[in-house]
Amino acid sequence: MTTPRSKAAGALYYPYIHIKDLNWLLSNLIIFPCIKRMVPMNFTPRDSNEVKALSKWEGKQEALLQPADLSSPRSLQAQANLAGKLRRDAQNHEFVLRYGEAATRAPLDEEDYGFQIHVKKLSDELKDALAHTQLAWDPVNREPYDRRSEYIELHPRVGEAVMSTVAIACAQDDGLDIVGDSRTGQLHRCLLEKRLDTVYESWLGLEINPEPPPDASGEELMEFFVGMTANLSTLSVDAIRALVAERKAIDDLIKALRDEAADIPTMSAGKKRDDSFKQAVTTIMEKWESDRNNLSNFWRAFFGRDTAKLASGFATTVAEKTLTGFATGTLAGKATLTASIAGSAANAGWVGALATGGVIGAGAGLIIGLVAHAGITYDKQARRAKNSPYRFLTTLETAGVLCRF
Repeated sequence: MTTPRSKAAGALYYPYIHIKDLNWLLSNLIIFPCIKRMVPMNFTPRDSNEVKALSKWEGKQEALLQPADLSSPRSLQAQANLAGKLRRDAQNHEFVLRYGEAATRAPLDEEDYGFQIHVKKLSDELKDALAHTQLAWDPVNREPYDRRSEYIELHPRVGEAVMSTVAIACAQDDGLDIVGDSRTGQLHRCLLEKRLDTVYESWLGLEINPEPPPDASGEELMEFFVGMTANLSTLSVDAIRALVAERKAIDDLIKALRDEAADIPTMSAGKKRDDSFKQAVTTIMEKWESDRNNLSNFWRAFFGRDTAKLASGFATTVAEKTLTGFATGTLAGKATLTASIAGSAANAGWVGALATGGVIGAGAGLIIGLVAHAGITYDKQARRAKNSPYRFLTTLETAGVLCRF
């Protein structure tokens, strides 16, 4: 799930620390030059070897997976504002009953972990407010990796309000978009729009109504496309870095995908929306194939352009050379030229016929004209292929990760 437009700075992973789906991460690293995640200070994630490799610098190249700054002035101020609102509304007993421990645990199984947040993600002011208002408590069931009792449990909507506040502040600081994986579900509109002023009412308003579904975006279609057609987990870290570096080609592809996404009806997540995305993917593949075939049809374009003019010009030249004969040059030079022309165009039978027919001057002129025309035509075809918005798909295919269906 991605946002309506990509940013060169990268994206923030919401709301988790650990990466559960490597292919999801790699797909988003193609869309965005880096991914940042909300990792508490002095916390060591339990990453796989592949994720660890993506978290390391490579010479002067920064890590593709990075920690976000959770304690920036903007983040601290945003959390202070949230703490003030929670303290204010907690004076209403109904508010605390609605979002307190009893109401939170009631619908859960006894062994359910509930919604938990690492305390070091939060400012001291926000932690104090949550504790004082009894809107956070020690987890009923601690996560297996919580060996130091560093997590608190909250009502999911309070937890989302807290995490959204931190995430949006971090994203605004670094100019990041916000992305989530399959566990996140559809990102809330306040996250998509990065609006701190709408977080509280979005999650904790007295009347919580379902939001309208978001429009499909080029980035979301890109993630769907790559997830559906590519297996990026076979790539090395160096190969991923090389792909990520193709920013111009990636940006051009996403722009083209936005046009396709604009035709997808706005609808909630589900089979119909997936079917619309699959149809868009099919269209993209067809357009990519069309662009590739255009270059392979070079000779059709070559002979198709100005053929009548070439023939007319050739006939005129032949007539002139027949009248004037071999007015210049030596016989030896003419013989050498004849052999050269015939040999260099062995696949063109008419060249030999022209040579033996005694109209070498005309033949040479025509060949020079055709070679020049071929160069111009091929150059235009090559530039068209180079500038195709779908050229990054060819890069993925060359890397051996794009599968046809």
